[in-house]
Amino acid sequence: MDDRKTETTLTDRYVWTVTRHLGAETGPDVARELRASIQDRVEAGIEPGNDPASAEREALTELGDPETLAREYGELPRHLVGPALYPDYVRLLRALLAILAPLALALLFVDRFESGAGGLGEIGIEAAVVLVTVTVHVAFWTTLVFAIIERVRPADRRDLPLTA
Repeated sequence: MDDRKTETTLTDRYVWTVTRHLGAETGPDVARELRASIQDRVEAGIEPGNDPASAEREALTELGDPETLAREYGELPRHLVGPALYPDYVRLLRALLAILAPLALALLFVDRFESGAGGLGEIGIEAAVVLVTVTVHVAFWTTLVFAIIERVRPADRRDLPLTA
């Protein structure tokens, strides 16, 4: 058994954070490129007389947030519903809400008036709850479907709308 401790440097952790979600083809190349860039910055920072640890911290600080850098290297879109799909998304969301919210209210009122259950105040509160529930569900499921479409579309079609 090997009793040596393995220590990770700030650079190792930074590179891992940037490359952990990249594909097998791009991850190793980005890691090599990033390590070389960091090493160049560290060497440039050591020349004026700084110690290596502070030069490494300065180099990583200059590069910025590793999550932000990872998104720049990443292949997936950085938005739920992109600009090409957004008009279709809004159009469908409005249409669904214009149809389903009044339908849900109508069904609630028919049910309550037929059964005679509850007064006008209770029905009003239930109507508000139904409206909020329908709106949240329609918005969530529509957004989910469009987010999935955004991610499964081929890269060459991501700038094209769904409808003509």
